Amino acid sequence: EGETTEWIAQTMLLPEVISYLNELSQTLRITEKNSLPNSHLRTHLTEYSELVDKFISSIEELRKVNIDLGGETTLEKAKHMKNAVIPAMDNVRKIADKLERLTADKKWSLPGYREMLFVK
Repeated sequence: EGETTEWIAQTMLLPEVISYLNELSQTLRITEKNSLPNSHLRTHLTEYSELVDKFISSIEELRKVNIDLGGETTLEKAKHMKNAVIPAMDNVRKIADKLERLTADKKWSLPGYREMLFVK
């Protein structure tokens, strides 16, 4: 599960949020070039960029704990899962949930909570 979380975050979600971050950045550049108001856009872009950075860090941390097997015995490995892998997975998920709420629907390929709750 830890490796699957890492794989989904790294190969599906991260490219999408980086693409959306790029779109926001381009929009800000256009507004600045045309002297249009953009203070809220700048704030949103800054918050989004900080979340993307935290997301990358959380994926890297999950990768590290996934590589570490936690010991030789089954009990040591189980404790490693409980104390390292699951918290790292939860952190990736927590940040991904925040990014999902801020990312344009067209950029988010996985079904969101609304789609899962209200399937037609």
